[in-house]
Amino acid sequence: DTFLEHFDQHKLPAETWFQLRFWAGRIAELSDNLEKSIAEYETALATENKLLSVTIYLKLSGIYRLQSDYETALMYSGMARSLLEPTTSAAEIKLLFEALLREVLYYSSDLLEFDKAKTHLEKADALLKEIEGINDKEWLPIRSDLSRRWGDLYFGLEDYDESARHHRKSRIYALEANDVKRRIAATYDLGGVYARGKEDYAKALKAYRECLLLCEETGNHQFQAGINVEIAYCLKEQGQYDAALIHLNSAHDYAKETNNLYMLGIIVFHLAQCHLWAGSITSGLQAYRELCQLNEDANNVAHLVAVIDMLKKEYPFIGSAINERQFRGLVYLQKHKAIKRQQYVQLCAIGSSMAKIELNELVELGLCERHGRGRGVHYILVEHEEVAETAAPS
Repeated sequence: DTFLEHFDQHKLPAETWFQLRFWAGRIAELSDNLEKSIAEYETALATENKLLSVTIYLKLSGIYRLQSDYETALMYSGMARSLLEPTTSAAEIKLLFEALLREVLYYSSDLLEFDKAKTHLEKADALLKEIEGINDKEWLPIRSDLSRRWGDLYFGLEDYDESARHHRKSRIYALEANDVKRRIAATYDLGGVYARGKEDYAKALKAYRECLLLCEETGNHQFQAGINVEIAYCLKEQGQYDAALIHLNSAHDYAKETNNLYMLGIIVFHLAQCHLWAGSITSGLQAYRELCQLNEDANNVAHLVAVIDMLKKEYPFIGSAINERQFRGLVYLQKHKAIKRQQYVQLCAIGSSMAKIELNELVELGLCERHGRGRGVHYILVEHEEVAETAAPS
Protein backbone atom coordinates (compact mmCIF):
# COMPACT_ATOMS: atom_id res chain seq x y z
CA ASP A 1 0.00 0.00 0.00
CA THR A 2 2.82 2.40 0.89
CA PHE A 3 4.57 1.65 -2.39
CA LEU A 4 1.40 2.16 -4.42
CA GLU A 5 0.77 5.51 -2.72
CA HIS A 6 4.09 6.87 -4.07
CA PHE A 7 4.07 5.45 -7.59
CA ASP A 8 1.21 5.82 -10.02
CA GLN A 9 0.54 3.41 -12.84
CA HIS A 10 2.46 5.44 -15.46
CA LYS A 11 5.74 5.43 -13.51
CA LEU A 12 6.04 1.65 -13.46
CA PRO A 13 6.16 -1.07 -16.13
CA ALA A 14 2.55 -2.05 -16.77
CA GLU A 15 2.88 -5.68 -15.69
CA THR A 16 4.71 -4.67 -12.50
CA TRP A 17 1.79 -2.39 -11.64
CA PHE A 18 -0.77 -5.14 -12.21
CA GLN A 19 1.26 -7.65 -10.17
CA LEU A 20 1.33 -5.17 -7.28
CA ARG A 21 -2.44 -4.68 -7.51
CA PHE A 22 -2.88 -8.47 -7.50
CA TRP A 23 -0.81 -8.85 -4.33
CA ALA A 24 -2.62 -5.94 -2.69
CA GLY A 25 -5.85 -7.82 -3.44
CA ARG A 26 -4.44 -11.08 -2.10
CA ILE A 27 -3.35 -9.47 1.18
CA ALA A 28 -6.77 -7.81 1.53
CA GLU A 29 -8.43 -11.19 0.92
CA LEU A 30 -6.32 -12.88 3.58
CA SER A 31 -7.25 -10.05 5.95
CA ASP A 32 -10.99 -10.64 5.28
CA ASN A 33 -11.28 -7.23 3.63
CA LEU A 34 -13.21 -8.68 0.71
CA GLU A 35 -14.51 -5.37 -0.66
CA LYS A 36 -10.97 -4.03 -1.07
CA SER A 37 -9.79 -7.39 -2.38
CA ILE A 38 -12.39 -7.40 -5.16
CA ALA A 39 -11.50 -3.81 -6.13
CA GLU A 40 -7.77 -4.59 -6.33
CA TYR A 41 -8.31 -7.81 -8.30
CA GLU A 42 -10.59 -6.06 -10.78
CA THR A 43 -7.97 -3.35 -11.30
CA ALA A 44 -5.33 -6.00 -11.96
CA LEU A 45 -7.54 -7.66 -14.59
CA ALA A 46 -6.34 -5.05 -17.11
CA THR A 47 -3.15 -7.13 -17.34
CA GLU A 48 -2.17 -8.81 -20.61
CA ASN A 49 -0.65 -11.71 -18.65
CA LYS A 50 -2.92 -14.68 -19.36
CA LEU A 51 -1.94 -16.73 -16.30
CA LEU A 52 -2.36 -13.73 -13.98
CA SER A 53 -5.82 -13.05 -15.42
CA VAL A 54 -6.83 -16.68 -14.89
CA THR A 55 -5.51 -16.64 -11.32
CA ILE A 56 -7.49 -13.46 -10.59
CA TYR A 57 -10.68 -14.94 -12.02
CA LEU A 58 -10.26 -17.96 -9.74
CA LYS A 59 -9.61 -15.75 -6.69
CA LEU A 60 -12.72 -13.69 -7.45
CA SER A 61 -14.70 -16.90 -7.90
CA GLY A 62 -13.66 -18.05 -4.43
CA ILE A 63 -14.56 -14.71 -2.83
CA TYR A 64 -18.05 -14.66 -4.32
CA ARG A 65 -18.58 -18.24 -3.16
CA LEU A 66 -17.80 -17.09 0.41
CA GLN A 67 -20.56 -14.51 -0.04
CA SER A 68 -22.96 -17.25 -1.28
CA ASP A 69 -23.16 -15.54 -4.69
CA TYR A 70 -22.79 -18.78 -6.64
CA GLU A 71 -23.92 -17.33 -9.96
CA THR A 72 -21.05 -14.79 -9.96
CA ALA A 73 -18.63 -17.41 -8.60
CA LEU A 74 -19.47 -19.72 -11.53
CA MET A 75 -19.23 -16.82 -13.98
CA TYR A 76 -15.64 -16.08 -12.94
CA SER A 77 -14.55 -19.72 -12.93
CA GLY A 78 -16.12 -20.06 -16.39
CA MET A 79 -14.15 -17.01 -17.58
CA ALA A 80 -10.97 -18.64 -16.28
CA ARG A 81 -11.75 -21.83 -18.25
CA SER A 82 -12.53 -19.89 -21.42
CA LEU A 83 -9.06 -18.30 -21.30
CA LEU A 84 -7.41 -21.69 -20.79
CA GLU A 85 -9.11 -23.77 -23.46
CA PRO A 86 -7.18 -25.01 -25.36
CA THR A 87 -4.24 -25.20 -22.97
CA THR A 88 -0.64 -24.90 -24.17
CA SER A 89 1.49 -25.55 -21.07
CA ALA A 90 1.60 -27.59 -17.87
CA ALA A 91 0.93 -24.44 -15.83
CA GLU A 92 -2.22 -23.75 -17.85
CA ILE A 93 -3.40 -27.35 -17.54
CA LYS A 94 -3.08 -27.15 -13.75
CA LEU A 95 -5.09 -23.93 -13.68
CA LEU A 96 -7.72 -25.52 -15.91
CA PHE A 97 -8.02 -28.39 -13.44
CA GLU A 98 -8.41 -25.86 -10.62
CA ALA A 99 -11.21 -24.10 -12.50
CA LEU A 100 -13.01 -27.36 -13.32
CA LEU A 101 -12.73 -28.71 -9.79
CA ARG A 102 -13.81 -25.39 -8.30
CA GLU A 103 -17.03 -25.60 -10.34
CA VAL A 104 -17.49 -29.22 -9.25
CA LEU A 105 -17.33 -28.02 -5.63
CA TYR A 106 -19.99 -25.37 -6.27
CA TYR A 107 -22.31 -27.80 -8.05
CA SER A 108 -21.90 -30.73 -5.65
CA SER A 109 -21.60 -28.97 -2.27
CA ASP A 110 -23.41 -25.64 -2.69
CA LEU A 111 -26.00 -25.93 -5.46
CA LEU A 112 -26.58 -29.71 -5.22
CA GLU A 113 -26.66 -29.97 -9.02
CA PHE A 114 -24.98 -33.36 -9.11
CA ASP A 115 -25.40 -34.04 -12.85
CA LYS A 116 -23.43 -30.89 -13.70
CA ALA A 117 -20.80 -31.77 -11.12
CA LYS A 118 -20.43 -35.24 -12.65
CA THR A 119 -20.09 -33.79 -16.17
CA HIS A 120 -17.22 -31.56 -15.03
CA LEU A 121 -15.52 -34.44 -13.23
CA GLU A 122 -15.72 -36.65 -16.31
CA LYS A 123 -14.20 -33.82 -18.34
CA ALA A 124 -11.36 -33.52 -15.81
CA ASP A 125 -10.84 -37.31 -15.91
CA ALA A 126 -10.60 -37.22 -19.71
CA LEU A 127 -8.13 -34.34 -19.60
CA LEU A 128 -5.95 -36.20 -17.13
CA LYS A 129 -5.81 -39.25 -19.42
CA GLU A 130 -4.56 -37.09 -22.30
CA ILE A 131 -1.52 -35.82 -20.39
CA GLU A 132 1.74 -37.54 -21.11
CA GLY A 133 3.74 -38.80 -18.16
CA ILE A 134 0.58 -39.24 -16.14
CA ASN A 135 2.40 -41.21 -13.49
CA ASP A 136 4.88 -38.43 -12.86
CA LYS A 137 4.96 -37.14 -9.31
CA GLU A 138 4.15 -33.66 -10.66
CA TRP A 139 0.55 -34.72 -11.34
CA LEU A 140 -0.12 -36.54 -8.07
CA PRO A 141 -1.60 -33.40 -6.42
CA ILE A 142 -4.07 -33.09 -9.33
CA ARG A 143 -5.00 -36.76 -8.93
CA SER A 144 -5.54 -36.16 -5.21
CA ASP A 145 -7.80 -33.16 -5.85
CA LEU A 146 -9.79 -35.01 -8.51
CA SER A 147 -10.40 -38.03 -6.26
CA ARG A 148 -11.43 -35.70 -3.46
CA ARG A 149 -14.06 -34.02 -5.64
CA TRP A 150 -15.42 -37.42 -6.71
CA GLY A 151 -15.70 -38.17 -3.00
CA ASP A 152 -17.66 -34.93 -2.48
CA LEU A 153 -20.03 -35.85 -5.31
CA TYR A 154 -20.78 -39.30 -3.92
CA PHE A 155 -21.26 -37.82 -0.46
CA GLY A 156 -23.92 -35.51 -1.92
CA LEU A 157 -25.53 -38.53 -3.56
CA GLU A 158 -25.47 -40.28 -0.15
CA ASP A 159 -23.30 -43.11 -1.47
CA TYR A 160 -21.03 -42.99 1.57
CA ASP A 161 -19.04 -46.15 0.78
CA GLU A 162 -18.05 -44.81 -2.63
CA SER A 163 -17.36 -41.39 -1.13
CA ALA A 164 -15.03 -42.91 1.48
CA ARG A 165 -13.25 -44.94 -1.23
CA HIS A 166 -12.44 -41.82 -3.26
CA HIS A 167 -11.29 -39.85 -0.22
CA ARG A 168 -8.97 -42.72 0.70
CA LYS A 169 -7.56 -42.62 -2.85
CA SER A 170 -7.08 -38.86 -2.49
CA ARG A 171 -5.15 -39.44 0.72
CA ILE A 172 -2.90 -42.05 -0.94
CA TYR A 173 -2.04 -39.69 -3.83
CA ALA A 174 -1.27 -36.91 -1.35
CA LEU A 175 0.96 -39.25 0.64
CA GLU A 176 2.85 -40.29 -2.51
CA ALA A 177 3.26 -36.62 -3.42
CA ASN A 178 4.49 -35.85 0.11
CA ASP A 179 1.84 -33.12 0.17
CA VAL A 180 0.87 -32.64 3.82
CA LYS A 181 -1.90 -30.09 3.18
CA ARG A 182 -3.69 -32.33 0.69
CA ARG A 183 -3.25 -35.30 3.01
CA ILE A 184 -4.90 -33.30 5.79
CA ALA A 185 -7.75 -32.25 3.47
CA ALA A 186 -8.43 -35.81 2.28
CA THR A 187 -8.29 -37.24 5.81
CA TYR A 188 -10.54 -34.43 7.05
CA ASP A 189 -13.11 -35.20 4.33
CA LEU A 190 -12.91 -38.91 5.14
CA GLY A 191 -13.73 -38.05 8.74
CA GLY A 192 -16.71 -36.07 7.46
CA VAL A 193 -18.03 -39.11 5.59
CA TYR A 194 -17.84 -41.20 8.77
CA ALA A 195 -19.25 -38.48 11.05
CA ARG A 196 -22.04 -36.92 9.01
CA GLY A 197 -22.77 -39.73 6.58
CA LYS A 198 -22.29 -43.04 8.35
CA GLU A 199 -22.54 -41.61 11.92
CA ASP A 200 -19.57 -43.82 12.80
CA TYR A 201 -18.06 -41.39 15.29
CA ALA A 202 -15.23 -43.73 16.37
CA LYS A 203 -13.80 -43.87 12.83
CA ALA A 204 -14.45 -40.17 12.36
CA LEU A 205 -12.53 -39.29 15.52
CA LYS A 206 -9.64 -41.50 14.42
CA ALA A 207 -9.43 -39.62 11.11
CA TYR A 208 -9.72 -36.18 12.72
CA ARG A 209 -7.05 -36.96 15.31
CA GLU A 210 -4.73 -38.07 12.52
CA CYS A 211 -5.39 -34.65 10.97
CA LEU A 212 -4.40 -32.89 14.18
CA LEU A 213 -1.07 -34.73 14.25
CA LEU A 214 -0.43 -33.77 10.63
CA CYS A 215 -1.31 -30.16 11.42
CA GLU A 216 1.61 -29.98 13.82
CA GLU A 217 3.84 -30.24 10.73
CA THR A 218 2.20 -27.23 9.07
CA GLY A 219 1.47 -24.94 12.03
CA ASN A 220 -1.70 -23.93 10.18
CA HIS A 221 -4.07 -22.58 12.83
CA GLN A 222 -7.01 -22.47 10.41
CA PHE A 223 -6.72 -26.22 9.84
CA GLN A 224 -6.38 -26.81 13.57
CA ALA A 225 -9.48 -24.73 14.28
CA GLY A 226 -11.60 -26.59 11.72
CA ILE A 227 -10.48 -30.04 12.87
CA ASN A 228 -11.14 -29.23 16.53
CA VAL A 229 -14.66 -28.17 15.53
CA GLU A 230 -15.28 -31.52 13.84
CA ILE A 231 -13.92 -33.48 16.82
CA ALA A 232 -16.22 -31.45 19.05
CA TYR A 233 -19.16 -32.24 16.75
CA CYS A 234 -18.53 -35.99 17.10
CA LEU A 235 -18.21 -35.72 20.88
CA LYS A 236 -21.28 -33.49 21.17
CA GLU A 237 -23.40 -35.93 19.16
CA GLN A 238 -22.42 -38.64 21.67
CA GLY A 239 -23.38 -36.45 24.64
CA GLN A 240 -19.75 -35.84 25.71
CA TYR A 241 -20.29 -32.12 26.18
CA ASP A 242 -17.35 -31.34 28.48
CA ALA A 243 -14.89 -33.00 26.10
CA ALA A 244 -16.51 -31.24 23.15
CA LEU A 245 -16.19 -27.84 24.86
CA ILE A 246 -12.44 -28.38 25.38
CA HIS A 247 -11.98 -28.78 21.61
CA LEU A 248 -14.32 -25.90 20.81
CA ASN A 249 -12.40 -23.56 23.10
CA SER A 250 -9.15 -24.63 21.40
CA ALA A 251 -10.77 -23.99 18.02
CA HIS A 252 -11.96 -20.57 19.23
CA ASP A 253 -8.39 -19.60 20.19
CA TYR A 254 -6.98 -20.75 16.84
CA ALA A 255 -9.69 -18.95 14.86
CA LYS A 256 -9.05 -15.68 16.69
CA GLU A 257 -5.38 -15.91 15.74
CA THR A 258 -6.25 -16.39 12.05
CA ASN A 259 -8.87 -13.60 12.05
CA ASN A 260 -11.13 -15.91 10.03
CA LEU A 261 -14.62 -14.51 10.58
CA TYR A 262 -16.33 -17.43 8.82
CA MET A 263 -14.57 -20.03 10.98
CA LEU A 264 -15.07 -17.99 14.17
CA GLY A 265 -18.81 -17.72 13.54
CA ILE A 266 -19.15 -21.51 13.09
CA ILE A 267 -17.17 -22.15 16.28
CA VAL A 268 -19.18 -19.71 18.40
CA PHE A 269 -22.39 -21.28 17.05
CA HIS A 270 -21.21 -24.72 18.20
CA LEU A 271 -20.12 -23.27 21.57
CA ALA A 272 -23.57 -21.80 22.12
CA GLN A 273 -25.31 -25.00 21.07
CA CYS A 274 -23.03 -27.26 23.13
CA HIS A 275 -23.42 -25.16 26.29
CA LEU A 276 -27.20 -25.08 25.89
CA TRP A 277 -27.38 -28.82 25.26
CA ALA A 278 -25.31 -29.34 28.41
CA GLY A 279 -27.67 -27.10 30.40
CA SER A 280 -25.10 -24.28 30.84
CA ILE A 281 -27.57 -21.52 30.06
CA THR A 282 -25.31 -18.64 31.14
CA SER A 283 -22.41 -19.75 28.95
CA GLY A 284 -24.72 -20.62 26.07
CA LEU A 285 -26.33 -17.18 26.02
CA GLN A 286 -22.93 -15.53 26.38
CA ALA A 287 -21.80 -17.38 23.23
CA TYR A 288 -25.04 -16.38 21.48
CA ARG A 289 -24.37 -12.71 22.30
CA GLU A 290 -20.81 -13.06 20.95
CA LEU A 291 -22.25 -14.49 17.74
CA CYS A 292 -24.68 -11.57 17.41
CA GLN A 293 -21.83 -9.11 18.02
CA LEU A 294 -19.71 -10.79 15.34
CA ASN A 295 -22.62 -10.45 12.93
CA GLU A 296 -23.15 -6.81 13.83
CA ASP A 297 -19.44 -6.02 13.37
CA ALA A 298 -19.50 -7.75 9.98
CA ASN A 299 -22.68 -5.94 8.83
CA ASN A 300 -24.85 -9.07 8.60
CA VAL A 301 -22.61 -11.42 6.63
CA ALA A 302 -24.75 -14.18 5.08
CA HIS A 303 -23.09 -17.15 6.80
CA LEU A 304 -23.34 -15.51 10.25
CA VAL A 305 -27.01 -14.71 9.70
CA ALA A 306 -27.49 -18.37 8.70
CA VAL A 307 -25.97 -19.84 11.88
CA ILE A 308 -27.89 -17.37 14.07
CA ASP A 309 -31.07 -18.49 12.31
CA MET A 310 -30.13 -22.12 13.03
CA LEU A 311 -29.98 -21.34 16.76
CA LYS A 312 -33.27 -19.46 16.56
CA LYS A 313 -34.88 -22.44 14.86
CA GLU A 314 -33.73 -24.71 17.69
CA TYR A 315 -34.55 -22.14 20.41
CA PRO A 316 -37.23 -19.79 18.97
CA PHE A 317 -37.17 -17.71 22.16
CA ILE A 318 -33.41 -17.03 22.07
CA GLY A 319 -32.81 -13.31 21.80
CA SER A 320 -36.11 -12.42 23.47
CA ALA A 321 -36.26 -10.06 26.46
CA ILE A 322 -36.19 -12.70 29.19
CA ASN A 323 -33.72 -13.60 31.93
CA GLU A 324 -31.68 -16.79 32.13
CA ARG A 325 -34.09 -18.50 34.55
CA GLN A 326 -36.95 -17.93 32.15
CA PHE A 327 -34.82 -19.25 29.31
CA ARG A 328 -34.10 -22.38 31.36
CA GLY A 329 -37.84 -22.80 31.96
CA LEU A 330 -38.58 -22.56 28.23
CA VAL A 331 -35.90 -25.16 27.44
CA TYR A 332 -37.54 -27.41 30.05
CA LEU A 333 -40.89 -26.89 28.31
CA GLN A 334 -39.40 -27.93 24.97
CA LYS A 335 -38.69 -31.34 26.50
CA HIS A 336 -41.56 -31.81 28.97
CA LYS A 337 -44.46 -29.92 27.31
CA ALA A 338 -45.81 -28.46 30.61
CA ILE A 339 -44.50 -26.95 33.84
CA LYS A 340 -46.12 -26.04 37.15
CA ARG A 341 -45.05 -23.21 39.41
CA GLN A 342 -43.46 -25.56 41.97
CA GLN A 343 -41.46 -27.30 39.24
CA TYR A 344 -40.20 -23.89 38.09
CA VAL A 345 -39.24 -23.08 41.70
CA GLN A 346 -37.14 -26.24 41.91
CA LEU A 347 -35.66 -25.82 38.42
CA CYS A 348 -34.52 -22.24 38.98
CA ALA A 349 -33.91 -22.28 42.76
CA ILE A 350 -36.13 -19.25 43.47
CA GLY A 351 -39.11 -18.46 45.67
CA SER A 352 -42.73 -19.21 44.75
CA SER A 353 -43.70 -15.53 44.40
CA MET A 354 -40.84 -14.79 41.99
CA ALA A 355 -41.66 -17.94 40.04
CA LYS A 356 -45.25 -16.74 39.61
CA ILE A 357 -44.04 -13.31 38.39
CA GLU A 358 -41.60 -14.79 35.89
CA LEU A 359 -44.07 -17.33 34.52
CA ASN A 360 -46.71 -14.62 34.11
CA GLU A 361 -44.14 -12.49 32.24
CA LEU A 362 -43.64 -15.36 29.80
CA VAL A 363 -47.41 -15.45 29.28
CA GLU A 364 -47.48 -11.67 28.67
CA LEU A 365 -44.65 -12.00 26.12
CA GLY A 366 -46.65 -14.61 24.25
CA LEU A 367 -44.10 -17.34 24.92
CA CYS A 368 -46.31 -19.43 27.23
CA GLU A 369 -49.97 -20.12 27.82
CA ARG A 370 -51.53 -20.55 31.28
CA HIS A 371 -53.98 -23.45 31.70
CA GLY A 372 -55.99 -24.89 34.57
CA ARG A 373 -57.17 -23.52 37.93
CA GLY A 374 -55.94 -23.69 41.50
CA ARG A 375 -53.37 -26.41 42.08
CA GLY A 376 -53.91 -27.59 38.51
CA VAL A 377 -52.43 -24.41 36.98
CA HIS A 378 -49.68 -25.23 34.51
CA TYR A 379 -47.90 -23.52 31.64
CA ILE A 380 -47.25 -24.75 28.12
CA LEU A 381 -44.99 -23.46 25.39
CA VAL A 382 -46.47 -21.39 22.59
CA GLU A 383 -44.98 -22.47 19.27
CA HIS A 384 -43.76 -19.45 17.34
CA GLU A 385 -41.60 -19.38 14.25
CA GLU A 386 -40.11 -16.12 15.42
CA VAL A 387 -40.27 -14.10 18.63
CA ALA A 388 -41.06 -10.41 18.28
CA GLU A 389 -38.61 -9.13 20.89
CA THR A 390 -35.00 -9.27 19.71
CA ALA A 391 -33.13 -7.73 22.65
CA ALA A 392 -30.19 -9.75 23.95
CA PRO A 393 -31.07 -11.99 26.91
CA SER A 394 -30.36 -10.30 30.25
